[in-house]
Amino acid sequence: MAGYDGDPRPLPPRRPVGSRWATAPATYTLVGINCAVYLAMVLRGVSASNPSVQDLVHWGANFGGYVLAGQWWRLLTAAFVHVGILHLATNMWCLWNLGLLGEPLLVGLALLLGVSAAGAALFLARRDQSARSA
Repeated sequence: MAGYDGDPRPLPPRRPVGSRWATAPATYTLVGINCAVYLAMVLRGVSASNPSVQDLVHWGANFGGYVLAGQWWRLLTAAFVHVGILHLATNMWCLWNLGLLGEPLLVGLALLLGVSAAGAALFLARRDQSARSA
C-alpha cells in the first residue's frame, strides 16, 4: 500500500457534529437567565454577597403571604433569585453539569419545564412564611 508505514496509530476522537448550544439549549438558557437576573440585581444596588430579605422579595423571591394573596408567579421567579455570588455559582455549577448530562437524554423543553416544576414544588412544600429563593 502506498503511504502505509506500518504504524497503527489510533484515530483521533471524533467531535460531535454541531455546536454545544445545539446539544443543550435549555441548560445554556437557564444559566444565562440566572446570571442575567443576578447581574441586574447587583447593578441595581443589591448586595452581591448578602442581599436583604426586602431586596430578594422585591426581585421575586417566594414569600408565602404574597403567593397566597395571588402573586403565584413568585413560585417560578424565585428559582432565578440567588442569595449571593457563592449561591449562584454553586447552583449554576450543578445546573451546568446535570443539564449537559441530562438534556441530550431529554427534550430541551422537558428539562426547562422540569426545572421550573421542581422549583415550584419545592417552594410549595415549605410551610413557613419566610422569603425563599433558589
